[in-house]
Amino acid sequence: MTIASDPYSQGLDRRVAIRLATLRKSQAPDPKDRAKYEQTPHFQKLREAVEALYKTCVVCGRTEGLVVHHRSYRDLFREDVHLDVTLLCRRHHRRAHNR
Repeated sequence: MTIASDPYSQGLDRRVAIRLATLRKSQAPDPKDRAKYEQTPHFQKLREAVEALYKTCVVCGRTEGLVVHHRSYRDLFREDVHLDVTLLCRRHHRRAHNR
């Protein structure tokens, strides 16, 4: 299932929307841009879909402190919930970024 939205209609400043929509394959967004992205209606829909699909941390099974983790940012605003994102607890999310 793909959650897709027009990045320009998400209430973001146009420059932020352009930076997010044009990220290269392995490039992560600037933390400030990512924080703005996480406030969009698109991300809220994505979060609901990912939580409904996985329900718990995919590593340890925890049900509290869950974070939507992007495996890749290449399809930002058109994420496939099976391929591009997963659900992790805060502990495993930190570990994923520290690798």
